[in-house]
Amino acid sequence: MITDDPGTPAQGEWEVNVSFTSDLHPDEKEYESPLMDINYGWNDRTQLKVEFPFLITSSGNEDIHHEFGDVSVGLKYRFFDEEQTGFALATFPQIELASGNHPEYEVLLPLELETSRGPLVLGADLRLVTAAKQSPGYQNGLLVGMTVSDRLALMGEITHGAQGSLFRVGDNTINLGMKWEITPAVVFMASAGSNLPSTREAGGTRWMTFTGFQFHY
Repeated sequence: MITDDPGTPAQGEWEVNVSFTSDLHPDEKEYESPLMDINYGWNDRTQLKVEFPFLITSSGNEDIHHEFGDVSVGLKYRFFDEEQTGFALATFPQIELASGNHPEYEVLLPLELETSRGPLVLGADLRLVTAAKQSPGYQNGLLVGMTVSDRLALMGEITHGAQGSLFRVGDNTINLGMKWEITPAVVFMASAGSNLPSTREAGGTRWMTFTGFQFHY
């Protein structure tokens, strides 16, 4: 899901996500095939991350480009655990480095909150985004999840992104997803979503899909 959570791998444990995504606009299509997301549990509260995609893009004139995308590195630290306080709270600062000939960067400063009520999980993600030669922006998410069984979880989220102001009209999306634990070491994940009508009026319908596997070892 777009909305991140405060969870981290156990100390000394690797979490590797191999996924395939699509981001489809009326005049451009972008695919991450694959997106590699590699995480390591430094300790019980701290996670190290590196992420990089292989991008396939096509424009309205059917030109197709293949290239490695931007590399993102980050460190997640969880301040509070749900077992002690009733909610989990973490921050996950990340920097994304452009892979092109003209180096640029984007810095992501998120605050992630999550709490459980029986089979329900409620999560929120507030992110400040700063980039070279751009005014600051925001990416916010609200997530509701439900544990269906020991292996299956369903979730839905609403996200909002805006440039320059937290409450400015921007890119609003709704996304539905699931996680299925095949084995304790292998998890299948999938989601699909679209922007909301206010965004469609500005730039047309945008569709997003995600499928992937998460490996623990």
